[in-house]
Amino acid sequence: MILGGHERLYILTFCLPRFLDLTYREKLETVFHELYHVGPGFDGDYRRFAGRYHVHSARASKFDDVAERLCDEYLSTTPAPEACKFLRHRTDTLLAHHGAITGLKIPVPKLVSIEDAA
Repeated sequence: MILGGHERLYILTFCLPRFLDLTYREKLETVFHELYHVGPGFDGDYRRFAGRYHVHSARASKFDDVAERLCDEYLSTTPAPEACKFLRHRTDTLLAHHGAITGLKIPVPKLVSIEDAA
């Protein structure tokens, strides 16, 4: 997808205000969960698993366990507080401080078969 003149291979989406009202830890886990979907080749494809449940594996809880472990590893590095400061705020505090929350809704890209693209 081309957005603002730049190619975007991945777009992470978060539902507002639901995402904003999670705890800091839950927000981090959600971010790691979404990032874990990125394919290992970083080529625009998803990380795929064998079988019917190719996006989350046969057990979604196992996928979530990996995201939680990645979150734990990140937090164990004692990241700079500024790195994720924005995740510490909830809807009410953001509204009180900024007056409004705006976002960008990007349509989900449509898959095109390779044969159709040629």
